[in-house]
Amino acid sequence: MHLDPEGKKSSYVKIGDDTLAFRVEEEFTRTDHVPSKTDKPYLTPKWDYVATGNLTFRIDEYADGARKAWRDRPTRRLEDLLPDILKGIFVVAEVLRARRAEYERRERERQAALEREAELERRRREEEARRQDLEQQVARWVKSQNLRAYLKAIEQEAVRQNVPTAPDTPLGQWLTWATAHANRLDPLTTGLPVQQGAAKERKRGEEGAGSEQ
Repeated sequence: MHLDPEGKKSSYVKIGDDTLAFRVEEEFTRTDHVPSKTDKPYLTPKWDYVATGNLTFRIDEYADGARKAWRDRPTRRLEDLLPDILKGIFVVAEVLRARRAEYERRERERQAALEREAELERRRREEEARRQDLEQQVARWVKSQNLRAYLKAIEQEAVRQNVPTAPDTPLGQWLTWATAHANRLDPLTTGLPVQQGAAKERKRGEEGAGSEQ
């Protein structure tokens, strides 16, 4: 037996996966208070409540349209209503089961919708990242091509001016450094885009495996 949110005592019965609350109450009659010697001036009640001996069986669950209360009657006592009470308990339990099933169905649909939204967002972010990566690769490639064209023009001008460009000369060393820089900028020096993607996936896999160890 437990107290419900209103402070009333309830008992519970479990039917399948659902728990149903119920209670048995005694009815009282209310009459004007009859003063007595035990009354205290500042605590005198206005009403007197007298137990009638009549009992009510009440199911404390929301089940619209289902009967949830059975009372003693002069011609029929509550214990004679047990078959009807049991039938009513199972009717309310079926309402609870259907409500729970509907809630679970909606919850599954809500979760599936969230997962779909998350997947769409993941794909959107992935597509945006691929576009940005592509544009960055193009910009790096154009810059590397411009650098190479510039270095070639320098070599041609050096030939015209008879300036040595051997690797051990100052200009040759500078050209070697500048050519290496242009090669580092060029995304094609690390392979085609598909090959680069596969290499990145392998690297992420290796990093992930290392973090688990």
